[in-house]
Amino acid sequence: MAKAKRSGGTVKASKKRRRNKKSEFRWTVAREQAALLVADDVKTVKEIAAAVGVTEFAVYKWKTYPAFNKRVDDITNKLAAKALRFDIAKTEERVRHLDKYWKKLDRVVEQRANDPELKAAPGGDTGLLVRQRRIIGTGKKAKEILEYEADIPLVRELREHLKHAAQELGQWQEDRAPAAAVIYPIEFVEIYRAPPPEVIDARPAEPAAAGGTAVPPAGAIDLGAAFDSVHSEGG
Repeated sequence: MAKAKRSGGTVKASKKRRRNKKSEFRWTVAREQAALLVADDVKTVKEIAAAVGVTEFAVYKWKTYPAFNKRVDDITNKLAAKALRFDIAKTEERVRHLDKYWKKLDRVVEQRANDPELKAAPGGDTGLLVRQRRIIGTGKKAKEILEYEADIPLVRELREHLKHAAQELGQWQEDRAPAAAVIYPIEFVEIYRAPPPEVIDARPAEPAAAGGTAVPPAGAIDLGAAFDSVHSEGG
């Protein structure tokens, strides 16, 4: 029995070692190159697999190992830290270059404004016109003409430089459309007010004296007289 127990324990330990060995990630040249390419984040998985000489399934499988992902993160952090050392990573350097190229574009506008030929054209003194030569007609009747038009690409580039500089300095605000006014409908309701009802005094009339007419109480309405009045109006 003792031998059986030892044998069972040995089998379990062997299986455990094989399981740990299977889950262990062993680094090779191909895996190192794949980790670098994944961290570079330029190539697709298919392109990375072709570059290191493995299948796409192999690259996807490597990406499931914590050791591989940790190496990718380490490489990414190193690349980011290295990139921050470049001048272009600094805001002041980017703004300085934007200012330099904006001044060069502005110099183009000034030199065009001083061009005698461009000055002869309407709006030529603004420096925002561009001169183009065009052939009209064919054969012996063909002739060359000059056309002047606004240099829209240059104007757009100047505006983009100003916008980019404002964004770098945190001075740019996107235009927002004003909120639409909410209009609530107004419903008019006609209210009919009935006239107050007439109060009819239902008290009996005082008995008439001998040979006289009965006298109604004070404030009472003579129904007979009212009926006769309505009947005469309708008839």
